[in-house]
Amino acid sequence: RVMRCCLVVREVNTMGANNAMMRAWLLLSSVTLATAGYSRLGIRGGYMRSRYQSDSWEDKSIDDLVQAYSSVFPSGNRNAASHRWATFILEKSAQLTPEKIRYFFTGFCPISGSPVTPMPRSAWRYDLPDISGVEHKGIVYHCCWPCVCDTQSYLRVDTKTLDTAEGPVTFNFLVYGDPCVDPSRIPEEAPDVSCDGDGQLEKATLSDGGHVIIGMLQPLPSGPSAVANDVDQRIEDMCRERQQEGYRSGMGTIFVTVANINPL
Repeated sequence: RVMRCCLVVREVNTMGANNAMMRAWLLLSSVTLATAGYSRLGIRGGYMRSRYQSDSWEDKSIDDLVQAYSSVFPSGNRNAASHRWATFILEKSAQLTPEKIRYFFTGFCPISGSPVTPMPRSAWRYDLPDISGVEHKGIVYHCCWPCVCDTQSYLRVDTKTLDTAEGPVTFNFLVYGDPCVDPSRIPEEAPDVSCDGDGQLEKATLSDGGHVIIGMLQPLPSGPSAVANDVDQRIEDMCRERQQEGYRSGMGTIFVTVANINPL
């Protein structure tokens, strides 16, 4: 399985040693694909890629998504920048089946931006409100439990209809408010949460309600063993303690700061 981590990324500059460090991290976090038709991973020209590639992302895996890290995050830093993962996937929606779109959205944490291996212990069962306050049941994949706290506090559900390989399909996405309403408040620890010349969040895809998509609320699975975690009283107590201690775990205050700029 791919090694995942929700630690805060400290590197900001992609030049020199930091860029080499990122390539080394990608190498360490990649594994031989067990699925038939995928080959051993290799390095050519300094960049990670599959030895045999298909032009269609319908044929690719989450490991291929991880290999695109340096393209998705120009600074080499994914802190609080999951909107870039989302847009990278959504730009390819027309060539993807709905099932494949959902699959790729299981490969990263919407809060930290960290790659995630989708399995029962990384899956959390939620009741999350939409913009109007109506709750929706579903699954979100996380790198660590503190991201559950920030999901409950700052994310909402909103729809977006995509043109997929099987026609138009409406999905429930996780959204937050565009932080570029006040760029001066974006922390320097999140360099890829950046604003364009028009004051809009760069590489952001907006939901039907005009909010920034950073993840997906997955449908509830049919098997009870597919999800290991519930957002229960125990987690709520842990989240309360984390807040009282100044957000000393998970992403710390980085995502909280970004989400508080324009809360929904």
